[in-house]
Amino acid sequence: MEKEDREDREKIEILYNACYGGWSPSAKARELYKIRKIHTDQNKSNTYISKRSDPLFIQIYYELGDEFDDKYSRTQIIKIPKIYENYYDIDEYDGLESIIIDYTKYKLDKIENKIKEVLQSTINNDEKINELQKFILENKI
Repeated sequence: MEKEDREDREKIEILYNACYGGWSPSAKARELYKIRKIHTDQNKSNTYISKRSDPLFIQIYYELGDEFDDKYSRTQIIKIPKIYENYYDIDEYDGLESIIIDYTKYKLDKIENKIKEVLQSTINNDEKINELQKFILENKI
């Protein structure tokens, strides 16, 4: 199985707000996160929620259930392929959120990484050209 096929099957979970009013975890959820973050991180000052895909915060979401949200939010989880972990953003309108994946940036980064890999390789220039042409054909660029 190719690496990318395997990565495409691996998923990450992302917390988002599924109602109008704005995302706000309950005080109980924030306090649990702060306590657990201090115990798991070497950097004791970093106790804020850094990413909506933070496994620790997602674990707290599952544990607390209905107690996770304050009265104006309704947190849900969406799963996306792990390969897009650095390419998603949370779009918000009046507090209602949706997950947006920047597929163009993902594809451009993939192309850039392949070009760098081939150019930095020790193969001769003809082989480099062949590698890049093969990549272009396989990826329909």
